[in-house]
Amino acid sequence: MNTGTFPRNRPPVHRHRRPARGVLALLAAAATLPAAAQASVGADTVLTAAIVVVALLAALLFFKFLQVSRRQKSQADEIAALVKERDEAKRALSAKSLELEVQLGEQIKELENENELLSEATAKLRKLVVVDELTGLANRMHFDQVLPHEIKRALREEKSLSLIFARFDWAGAFLQSYGDARMDEAMARIAEEVRTIFRRAGDLPARYNHDTFAIIFTSDGDIAVRFAERLRKAVWDIPIPHDSSQTADRVTVSVGVATIIPNRVHDGSEFRRAAENAVRVAESNGGNCVEEYRKPPSQPSAV
Repeated sequence: MNTGTFPRNRPPVHRHRRPARGVLALLAAAATLPAAAQASVGADTVLTAAIVVVALLAALLFFKFLQVSRRQKSQADEIAALVKERDEAKRALSAKSLELEVQLGEQIKELENENELLSEATAKLRKLVVVDELTGLANRMHFDQVLPHEIKRALREEKSLSLIFARFDWAGAFLQSYGDARMDEAMARIAEEVRTIFRRAGDLPARYNHDTFAIIFTSDGDIAVRFAERLRKAVWDIPIPHDSSQTADRVTVSVGVATIIPNRVHDGSEFRRAAENAVRVAESNGGNCVEEYRKPPSQPSAV
């Protein structure tokens, strides 16, 4: 039987990895020695050569290791520098963010303070527009603005509306005897009674002029007269001395009441004239009394 051209027990072929260039160079140099020279070299020479080869190989590996180490160290240094730069940038950003946050907080606080001051100023301005500074009641301008609206509402809702005027009796004589400061004190004290008595929703007590109070009163004439009498008595009970009065030894008020008949168009000035006429009647009757407006029979109905 033909076994072929290849031997049956062929030794296996071993594949080795390619040695380093330095090792190959040494082996190539060793291979160039003549065979006769190699045979004549003694055992010591062979050992020495082997040691030299091993030393050279170790040196090559060592230098290779140093090269790799240097490269790794350089890369590590670069990474460390980048990390340090990143950390410094983060710290700088954090510090800047904190600074901006503090500045923003200060600006917000400043704006809040300015807004609070603006609100207070607006409230004071609004108060000055509608409130009498001395008495704290509505001022004349606000009274003049409100009265026409209340008249229209009373007609629309077909409800009675009354107007009450309370005037300081012998105010001129009091002013000459006691001066401006005492006059202001007396008016402020009367205003407290006006505010206490006329505090219902819809009522508007106001300082009409230097010696007169006006009250828009959302009720009919009978109830208005009763409240007017309460005011007259409250002023009498204060009491504020008034030696120059020809009515009493104390400050008193004359009170006039006028009421709208809710079935026709009314004018605000007409309504005021009716209440003022009632006050004049009270003053002519000696003061310290309440009078309700009575229209003359010969004139057309005004209220």
